[in-house]
Amino acid sequence: MGFLANGRKIDETAERVRYSFERYPGDPEAGVLAIPVEDPEEGWTVVGSGAGGSDDAPKSAVVVVVKALRGFRTAGAWPDEVHYAS
Repeated sequence: MGFLANGRKIDETAERVRYSFERYPGDPEAGVLAIPVEDPEEGWTVVGSGAGGSDDAPKSAVVVVVKALRGFRTAGAWPDEVHYAS
């Protein structure tokens, strides 16, 4: 069985960018994550849950962070949407 993850940028400031994340519509693990611009790999968190980093967060959140960061490093701007399918 494959894995899907989708992220959509909610907003962006000079300090952080926020994305919604989900595996599919109605996903019970869906949520919002915040990625700080200064420390995107280690400083991101799932808003409202206290979860952050790959050990505590849903896999879909982790995938959205990785894809968004890759897009930022490639294009120099945070992507509006990210998608992953395996």
